[in-house]
Amino acid sequence: MRRRASSGWDGREVTAVAGIPMYAAVLGPASAPEVVCVHGLGCSHRHFLPLARHLAPASRVVAVDLPGFGRTPGPREPLDIRGLSLTLAGWLRATARGGGPGPALLGARRGDPRGRRVTGHRSRGPAESGPGPGPAGRDPGRHAGPPAGRGG
Repeated sequence: MRRRASSGWDGREVTAVAGIPMYAAVLGPASAPEVVCVHGLGCSHRHFLPLARHLAPASRVVAVDLPGFGRTPGPREPLDIRGLSLTLAGWLRATARGGGPGPALLGARRGDPRGRRVTGHRSRGPAESGPGPGPAGRDPGRHAGPPAGRGG
């Protein structure tokens, strides 16, 4: 039986994207189909550990930390949703997860617009672990202003 790190994950990957070393935690058999987990704002790969433990017997779960979150350092200039989406797409390409049908993408927090936007370049859409569009079908990823309480 494989021994897990004290973090609860089997291992980690660090992949440079646009000069940023992006961290990803990994759990599950290397030969299993992959599920890539993309956290919402204010979260990190740690958000997905309970789900990863549930999926790991049949899937390889890869939970990436976007720039400025978890163990991935932030860029020189803050990224907006589009910038985070492009960085995620770059990470998918750099890790050879961006071609063909690729892995399933799982976004957290209200459908995670980063995962949703990246899937424009992909053939499989993300599953959503949070509530979907807001009241009256409004897409929470389309708000024009900064998040509440963050000024601007």
